[in-house]
Amino acid sequence: GIELTPDQNKKVTAIISAQKKKRTEYSKLDVQLAAARSANDLIRARELRTQVRDARDKIESLHEVLDSIRGVLNKEQKITFDANRAKLIAESQSIRDTRKKKKVGGKKTSEGASPVNTSEADSTGSSEEDGAGEVSE
Repeated sequence: GIELTPDQNKKVTAIISAQKKKRTEYSKLDVQLAAARSANDLIRARELRTQVRDARDKIESLHEVLDSIRGVLNKEQKITFDANRAKLIAESQSIRDTRKKKKVGGKKTSEGASPVNTSEADSTGSSEEDGAGEVSE
């Protein structure tokens, strides 16, 4: 791990706390929106949709949060941070690649099940050769 100074710890904690607060606000509004929709309260739902959109726009992406945290670190800490981040990205990509391999024609196959032959035309008449069996991310 990376050892933080008390000042760095305070700054990183503030970055994380601010993000948690934004996500909590978004979640609360999203629950209220779902309740308004369930109650067929169209006026309230319309108001909440705008609030939910605004709250969602305030939430930073994971990469933005990590970049903010990286900005608090010194040169040596950044080297370790960057190495750890690259390792996590590589692991995530490996997981996504494994999941892709389990999909056939856009459908997940169960463990041990034999995949569907995608080289034959499906019910719409398309075939793998014209891109019907491809999965995009």
